[in-house]
Amino acid sequence: MDPPHEEKLKFEEKDENLPDTIQGKPVRSKEEARVGVSLGIVGFNFKYQVWIFGGNIFPGGQIIDYLVYTVPLPTPLYLQSAYWHGPEMVKRQDDLMKQAKVRQRMSRTWADPKELWDHELQSIAQTVSAIRREFGRP
Repeated sequence: MDPPHEEKLKFEEKDENLPDTIQGKPVRSKEEARVGVSLGIVGFNFKYQVWIFGGNIFPGGQIIDYLVYTVPLPTPLYLQSAYWHGPEMVKRQDDLMKQAKVRQRMSRTWADPKELWDHELQSIAQTVSAIRREFGRP
């Protein structure tokens, strides 16, 4: 397992000042940027865009948005949007199957996956609150 990444992302209150890259990888959305910044604010180390089971190159592979270094085991964190991943979308079933695969194959090395939804990530303050709620940090 890779050691925790110590990068602390900086932010300004304006979204225009969110980072364009995290750990050298381009950020794909404002919500992803807000989560990276907020994980640092709350005090978590993490790895961004973790490829498992072949990433997007092999069938059945996936890229986890964040692997958050929690104790005793790191926690996969998926960021979801209602547009692409909502309950009426076929993609939602695929998301749930991917998470079940992680639970089954990584149960000895990772905690159960968690999800955050786009409507919870509309500002840094809101994202910090969502992370604290999910991970139980004050």
